Amino acid sequence: MAYFTLYKNPVHLPPTLARLIQQQITTGHPRAALGPLPTGEHPELLLPGRPASRPRSPEALSGQLMKHGLPTIAARNTALFGMAGELPPIIISDLFGVHRNTAIQWAALAQDSWAGYLAALTGAGRGTTAGAAVARRPGP
Repeated sequence: MAYFTLYKNPVHLPPTLARLIQQQITTGHPRAALGPLPTGEHPELLLPGRPASRPRSPEALSGQLMKHGLPTIAARNTALFGMAGELPPIIISDLFGVHRNTAIQWAALAQDSWAGYLAALTGAGRGTTAGAAVARRPGP
């Protein structure tokens, strides 16, 4: 099994991705953002920092991604919201360091059903209170 450690959190990598990352680490060139460390005495790092013996900081990585037009906060929030729909709130709270009430709210939002809205769009909800409430908008 291969892991990619983000800050202090190890993330399990699928075998194919792990092979590609290992290949990049061992065959990278000196000016690449990814590449081997200058000497063999340091651990292999996918994203070396400055000095190369240390991992790149989250702030430096975020700044580099922003320079390329990749907003990290939106990606982070999307990932957290997606996890909130899959994991119990207490796990989300412990894993990501958010307050338990926040994790509970995220879970409720992530698991919210669009059934009423979809029924109103297709006309299947007509005649029911929920469908009529969604389908009709109050006048000016």
